[in-house]
Amino acid sequence: MSGHATGTELARIGALEAQLDRDPFDVLALTTLGAMMFEPCHEWDRAVRLLRRAIEVCPASVDARFWLAEVLYQHYVDEEGAAALLREALTLDPDRADCLISLAGVMTSQGASPGDYIAYAERAVQLAPDWVQPRAILAKALIDLGRVREAQEQIQLALTLVGSRNHPLDYPEAYYETAVTSRASPNSRDFLLRLLERAAVQSARSESSSFRPGSTGLNE
Repeated sequence: MSGHATGTELARIGALEAQLDRDPFDVLALTTLGAMMFEPCHEWDRAVRLLRRAIEVCPASVDARFWLAEVLYQHYVDEEGAAALLREALTLDPDRADCLISLAGVMTSQGASPGDYIAYAERAVQLAPDWVQPRAILAKALIDLGRVREAQEQIQLALTLVGSRNHPLDYPEAYYETAVTSRASPNSRDFLLRLLERAAVQSARSESSSFRPGSTGLNE
């Protein structure tokens, strides 16, 4: 099996395959195995087959849609397909932070304006305040909207979470542990620091442009 599965993960995969031999309609097993074929195994085609099968068996499955969207977006670069699945998932469950922030991420890749996706990031932060990624994407949107001070606050909060809990950037523990072993992203702090630097640059530019000769630089 390809990818980077640990011995524990391989054992879990074997148990899931045995469960599906006994019950091919087990939606949880189909979804979990599909997610594990995506990460850590990197067996993309098999992941798609399993997750599509899970949706066929249970049309109301939010988890299967989330993971199928992840495969389509991250491996096949099918932004339109991923966004459609995530919108379907949020119709079924509007309070899924993972679907909200994944949709915001897909929309940024599609070139959407920050005003179009910031509400998803804000809602994800409300639902999962201890998760780093919603704050990072919210900060990016705030920077793009010129709300630099708010962005800096979100980045500092996210850096505190990374430092204190080594929280993964990629998925919230509540959902991620259902399918695969949680791994912290080694790049999360670097990404946040780059955002913080970008916010500082934009803030300096804003202050510079607000100053006029003969003016105090204050609101008059």
